[in-house]
Amino acid sequence: MILPTVRQKPTVKNPPIGQGEEQKAEADTTAVLAFRVEAQPQVLAQTRALVRSLLELVGASEGEREDVALAVSEACANVIAHAYPEGTGPFTLRLEACRRRRGRLGLQVLVIDSGQGMSAASPVAGLRLGLSVMRRLAKRMQVRSTRRGCTEVRLTFELGGRPALARRA
Repeated sequence: MILPTVRQKPTVKNPPIGQGEEQKAEADTTAVLAFRVEAQPQVLAQTRALVRSLLELVGASEGEREDVALAVSEACANVIAHAYPEGTGPFTLRLEACRRRRGRLGLQVLVIDSGQGMSAASPVAGLRLGLSVMRRLAKRMQVRSTRRGCTEVRLTFELGGRPALARRA
């Protein structure tokens, strides 16, 4: 079973001189979900459910939860379809939600595989629709292959909800 890890950072009430609102925003509540699984189709439904649960915890709207779950699912589906042509292998998913300026939520998503990288030809012909979906749903998307052959997908989202963790405090 995969369980999210939630950690809270203390809020800086009176930051030292020279450290203004940016420092205060960095020290707010953070929720983190991170896990490593085998790149198999059956993990997609569980991954979507965990993403939705984390986003509900931090106060994202239903529409935001669905958009992010779809984008993350597409990133994970790309790993399953393209990273390991000879079988299966692991991938890591990490989501970090934190408060941003003016109470908005920021979400960073990182999907990393240890597969063949993006430069190698994949035996599965794709239409590149997954990349288009991710690009459209996220505020920012980066895809890169590392020297070790890993592929990293980074997605950044800005969400408008008020964190449930902050309401409980």
